[in-house]
Amino acid sequence: MLIEEHPDRAFPNFLGILLVRAHDSILSRNRASGKPGAVRAAVESTLLAKGYQKDETSPDFLVGYHLSLDKKLDVSTVNTHYGYAGYGVGGRWGTFGFPETRVREYEQGTLIIDVVEASAHKLVWRGSGTRRVSRNPSPEQVTERVNAAVAEILAKFPPS
Repeated sequence: MLIEEHPDRAFPNFLGILLVRAHDSILSRNRASGKPGAVRAAVESTLLAKGYQKDETSPDFLVGYHLSLDKKLDVSTVNTHYGYAGYGVGGRWGTFGFPETRVREYEQGTLIIDVVEASAHKLVWRGSGTRRVSRNPSPEQVTERVNAAVAEILAKFPPS
């Protein structure tokens, strides 16, 4: 998890929030997607639980989020030496076998949550998290993992 704060000013005392339109398409195009808007719902419920109020007319800050899904490769080489070759030329004992390289493709999801001061339109806080995405999760699993990721990221908001 990565947290960034605006380094040269004090963090404002925010009360009202507005969630701005964000890129939620990954959940809808995922093989077994959760409910559309799962990230938005998780961000909103987490911030409301922290005491912030939803304000669509004059919010103190805006919250945006971005999702990305990237294909990654996991490459590992395993030495498959086994057994003994016996007494060989030169009088040495040894093993035989060949190294085996395995390549696995997987998907990695990244969630970025931005907090922008509404009056100045300046980024004041950013949190992000990255995880390996499971193959064929159920909609309930997707929602559960989104809720956990949002809670983990927003645990550091507001900065102390």
